[in-house]
Amino acid sequence: SGIIFIADTFNIRVRKVLANGTIVTIANGMTPSTVAIDNLGNVFIADPYNAIIFKLLLNGSLVVFFQGFYLGDCEPLWDTSWSIFAVNTTLFIG
Repeated sequence: SGIIFIADTFNIRVRKVLANGTIVTIANGMTPSTVAIDNLGNVFIADPYNAIIFKLLLNGSLVVFFQGFYLGDCEPLWDTSWSIFAVNTTLFIG
C-alpha cells in the first residue's frame, strides 16, 4: 500500500509515511524498537524498555497486546534489544 512505519526510538514516537510522502506521528511516549505488520494489516509496536507490545487499531487507538514480566527491582525481564516480526498472522518476539 506504499505506507512505511518508523520506530523512532530516540524521539520516543512511531511515525507513518503515507504513499504521498506525508509523515504522521501515530504514537508518542513509548520507546519503540520495531514495528511489525501481519498479512491482515494489523500493526504491532514493540516497546522493550517497558516490556510491552502495542497493537494499533483501525481507529488509530493503541491497546496493550502483550505485557511482559518484571523482576523484583522493577527492571524489565526482557532484554531491551528484542524486536518483533510477523509471518502471516503469527507474531514472533526475538
